[in-house]
Amino acid sequence: MDDIRLAFRQVARTPGFAAVVIVTLALCIGANSAIFSVVDAILLKPYPWPDSERLIYSNNTYPLMGLPDAGVAIPDYIDRRAGVAGFADAAMYTGESLNIAGAAEPEMITGIQATPSLFTTLESHAALGRVFNDEDAKQGAPATVVLSHSFWKSKFGSDPSIVGKAIRLNDSPVTVIGVMPEGFYFPGPSTQAWTPFSFTPAQLSDEERGTEYSQMIARLKPGATVAGVQCEMDQIQVRNAERLPDSREFWKSSGFGGHAVGFLDRNVDNVRGMLWLIQAGVAAALLIGCANVGGLLLARSVGREKELAIRTALGASRMRTVRLLLTESLVLFVAGGLLGLVVAVWSIDALNLVGLSKLPRGFGVRLDPTVFAFTLACSVGTGIFFGALPAWSASRDNPSASLKEAGARGSAGRRTQRMRSMLVMAEIALAVMLVSTAGLLVKSFVRLQQVDPGFVPGGALTARVVLPTGKYDTPEKIAAFHDVVISRIATAPGVQAVGATDFLPFSASFSSGSYSSPDIILPNDAPKPHALLSSADPGYLKALGLTLLKGRWFDEARAAVRAFDISPRM
Repeated sequence: MDDIRLAFRQVARTPGFAAVVIVTLALCIGANSAIFSVVDAILLKPYPWPDSERLIYSNNTYPLMGLPDAGVAIPDYIDRRAGVAGFADAAMYTGESLNIAGAAEPEMITGIQATPSLFTTLESHAALGRVFNDEDAKQGAPATVVLSHSFWKSKFGSDPSIVGKAIRLNDSPVTVIGVMPEGFYFPGPSTQAWTPFSFTPAQLSDEERGTEYSQMIARLKPGATVAGVQCEMDQIQVRNAERLPDSREFWKSSGFGGHAVGFLDRNVDNVRGMLWLIQAGVAAALLIGCANVGGLLLARSVGREKELAIRTALGASRMRTVRLLLTESLVLFVAGGLLGLVVAVWSIDALNLVGLSKLPRGFGVRLDPTVFAFTLACSVGTGIFFGALPAWSASRDNPSASLKEAGARGSAGRRTQRMRSMLVMAEIALAVMLVSTAGLLVKSFVRLQQVDPGFVPGGALTARVVLPTGKYDTPEKIAAFHDVVISRIATAPGVQAVGATDFLPFSASFSSGSYSSPDIILPNDAPKPHALLSSADPGYLKALGLTLLKGRWFDEARAAVRAFDISPRM
């Protein structure tokens, strides 16, 4: 405690020096804390479900057709849920958009259509009421829905009597049977409702194979591994190929099979390398800043050699002197860490402005106890390491020699100069590495910005429209709605072109398939080419700013209009 009081007193004697050191450390430690909060939330933190590390995705793959990760068809889901011994449970789900009507204006919400096994796979239960069961998922069963806690709170005012009441979804009455706990989400926090996924007899047949608009998750049994269940899925595919000879040739040419991957691994695989690279960059910046501070502490100790020699002459041991100087360093570094937390808060706010929440799990980035512990570890660890070097160099075994040198010269001794040179060389090496890496990243970013996406993204506005099947139950009604909406928007001021499509470019939703043409000649054993598929009306191509290189645009055929998006399956 005496050392801490003396350290604060010594720091207060040189406020300018202390301010420079603390601000330098705050910027470096704050940057590290901010980036670590991103890394922790996206790559390290578990999902809000028990034993989430045992959850995996199990989807289809066509590696020989350039499609390593597709959805999963209902028959494939049935095969794997029943035939993979390593699965404790499994579920299938697909996204849907729901229109909810009430006393206020209608609102479109994000929903998930899932098998009843979703909640048992996640080992999660409702906070109010219950989750749906197998009876709710049977064909012809009364329509039911489970609400998220946030949607129940914002839309229904946390009404505890909501369970058992009917609400209108897609212009049809649906009974609320449960509300999930606060903090629960699946697959993301934007999901506001879950409805049962019921299978028709036709969907359970082999004819449904290849219809892959859904996702499958599974929970591994204790002791089961991803590699183990992958082998079991491969065996299932071998048996299916023997049983279904008509599909065998296509499966062979496309490399079709099942693919198992960890739930977290699949969601963050595209950003993992980038985040660790950024973390390494700010860590290098922290070391450069700490080396600068170490040099300042070393220079400061030169001016205190006489004081330290007097302390030694009066009986202070070398370890006592080192402890005093190290405590002063820790006071500065911890103060820099505390101020760094403020810098981290500002940095996270700035990152949110440039789209941090759009990263996988980016919605969970915040300062929490884990980040506080990381900041403390950075402050104390760097304080001990970079404070110990100047402290050990400044302490001398021979106080009389120190007193003579202190009076005879005004510059640092050879030992101090060597240590200062080592710090400078370390700074230069780290700086060169950091600048080189930053230069490569900037060059890559510039090249990425120069890539032509094939359309004009600027000035384009998008909106998603979901039509209730009860009112728009025929292609003719859907086409009439499309014509009215398109014609009204086209006459709005400033609108140059307007159109409709089922999937926007680079959106999370997409469809894919193989195709053929008389102009494409392939070897006998080669798979057909595979591509992302999208349906659109003629106006969409013009609104997107596409350039026609050859051929012609779509004409105003009614068949194109009938592809207008209609999502509900309730």
